[in-house]
Amino acid sequence: MGDPPLEVDLEPALRGTITSAVVNSSGTLTIDLDSGNRLVVPAHDEYEAWSLVGPKGYRVVCMPHGELATWTAD
Repeated sequence: MGDPPLEVDLEPALRGTITSAVVNSSGTLTIDLDSGNRLVVPAHDEYEAWSLVGPKGYRVVCMPHGELATWTAD
């Protein structure tokens, strides 16, 4: 069995404007900031590794094994 999800306060390290956000074919999310910091979140085999909510309620969730699920607010 894998490790449970980890919750940490990343806010101090992730201040700034997002300059790039990319999800690769394995479900890894990479976010670059204008501060030079980078957040990389790989997919997990058992858990939802990450989720994002965009304008008007659009949502993307990285399901186990990197499959992406999307929803609109409609």
